[in-house]
Order: sequence, then C-alpha cells, then structure tokens
Amino acid sequence: MNIDQKLIFVTGKGGVGKSYICAMLAHNLSSMHGKKVLLIESESTGSLAKYFEHAPVGYKPVEVFSNIFLSQVNTQDALSEYLNLFAKIPSWAKFGPLSKLIDLVAYGAPGVKEILVVGKVCYEFKQIEEGKSDFDYIIVDSPATGHVVSLLEAPWSLSNFISTGMVAKQTKWMCEILGDKNSTGILVVANS
Repeated sequence: MNIDQKLIFVTGKGGVGKSYICAMLAHNLSSMHGKKVLLIESESTGSLAKYFEHAPVGYKPVEVFSNIFLSQVNTQDALSEYLNLFAKIPSWAKFGPLSKLIDLVAYGAPGVKEILVVGKVCYEFKQIEEGKSDFDYIIVDSPATGHVVSLLEAPWSLSNFISTGMVAKQTKWMCEILGDKNSTGILVVANS
C-alpha cells in the first residue's frame, strides 16, 4: 500500500484478518495522518464495527471512531441509490410498483451485486477526486481473494456488453479509477 493511493481494496483468504487490517489502516490514516477515512464493508458480516466497539451499521456512513466512518454496502440500497442518482427514480419507489423489478434486478441478475458494490465504491472515490466529499481515503473490506477478482473485473465485463449510453460512460470512468495504480491499490492479507 502506498499512502498516495486513496482507494485501497483489502482482500485475503477468509479468516486471515483482513477486517482487522482494514481497521488498523483506517486508524493509522486517521490518528497519525489526520485523514478522514470511509471504510466500506462489501459483505454483510458486520465484522468491522466490532473493532471500534460500535454496533453494526447500515448503508449510510456512520462515524465509528474519530474521523473513521463505516458503511456496509448491500445490493438493494446500492441499486436504490444508483436509480435515484442517475435515473432520478426516488428511493421511496422501492416500496411501490417498481419494488418487484428492483428486487429482481438486485438479486436475480448475474453480476449485479458485483457491479453495484464496485460502482458504489468508485462513485464515492470519484466524489473525493472531484472535491465533493469530506473523505480523504476509502478502504474496502473486500470479499475473499477468490471472489474479489469478479468484483474488480465487473466494470470491464459490463463494458464488453454495453458500448454506448449512460452505463457505458459510467463503466468507463469506473475502469479508469480501478486501473489507475497511482490512486488505487490492492492489499492482500495472508498468514505467514
């Protein structure tokens, strides 16, 4: 990890301590460097909150320690936020006639979970790059090593199918963010 990289995906085999490393990185950036950190938990384990002696959190970032905010990304909230931001469909629509369609897309279509999770992460990072965020760094407690590949490849995979329009433009900037080694890093945690 390079301190110049402001988006860090932490992965490793299950049980090697990747959540602990995420918490330590966030604490280091916050306490030693005075940075505001957004920790994103990409799976619904809720394990990151315990390292800060905090109750599990939801989708909206919650300050769990001084200058450390935690968000637990889930497919349905990420899709709802995406539809609100880019298609101007209000979040309350998930309770109306569109709810079954939203559920079908969020849980039924292959690859949707990965693109929504990585899309949320890239969107938050883009906000940092454009000076529209209060956060300085994003640390992602990513899935285990075998699953992180499909998460990080999701924008490229989608761009192979969609070449024009709004989604194509979005996958383009997502690929640029993920492919920029100066701003994005991957930290693999392993047992010795």
